Amino acid sequence: MSRIQTPYSHIIDEYNKMISKNIKAIDSLSHSSNIRQIADDTSFTLSTGEIIIVLEGVIAVEMQEHNFILAPGKAKTQAKKLFQVGKGIKGMFFGIVESYGPGIQLHYTAKKNVKVFSCNLEYFEKHFTQPDKFTFLMNMMAITLAFLLDAHDERAIGTRYFVIRSMIYRYLKQKNEGVLHDPSLANFILRRTKMSRSYLFQVLSDLKNGGYITMKNGELVDIVNELPEKY
Repeated sequence: MSRIQTPYSHIIDEYNKMISKNIKAIDSLSHSSNIRQIADDTSFTLSTGEIIIVLEGVIAVEMQEHNFILAPGKAKTQAKKLFQVGKGIKGMFFGIVESYGPGIQLHYTAKKNVKVFSCNLEYFEKHFTQPDKFTFLMNMMAITLAFLLDAHDERAIGTRYFVIRSMIYRYLKQKNEGVLHDPSLANFILRRTKMSRSYLFQVLSDLKNGGYITMKNGELVDIVNELPEKY
């Protein structure tokens, strides 16, 4: 079992502490009539001005990847695959980017036992500007930003092997926390990166044969020895 405390693991641990501290405020929303239960593997969108708060389950959050070809006076966009940018778990807010931001289109898929609280902007602004609720909102926004910055650092700065190594630790942390919804380790990495399949499978094979990881039917069972820093 790995004992390395990655930045992602630290953020998850701090997130869990924050949720425990605010569990009454989150669970109180479950008694509202504005509850949506979403079947597993269902893709959904948010209505204009809709904010949702995850009460239970796991939501995959994706964006559509694009190639941009810029020319004077016009731009051509070629749509590509969906690229996973994050996930929604208990206590997280969604709809803020769409309602207050620059109009980025996010795609949501309910992955596991999803129940959300839904409200409009008027209710959201009135309810979460109360001092106790506002502190919780800011805590959640800070942790969400930390997740995004960590993911950017993980996938944009290091070598290909650095990304794979970090993602393996990320996979194991999500598995241990019970929020993993991509059981295939290869698919988990491919859906979040632009990694070459052949290179990825070669690295995973070498790590397995080298006695660093154990796998069964494509799933990571455990990290037996800490992964080497270089490949």
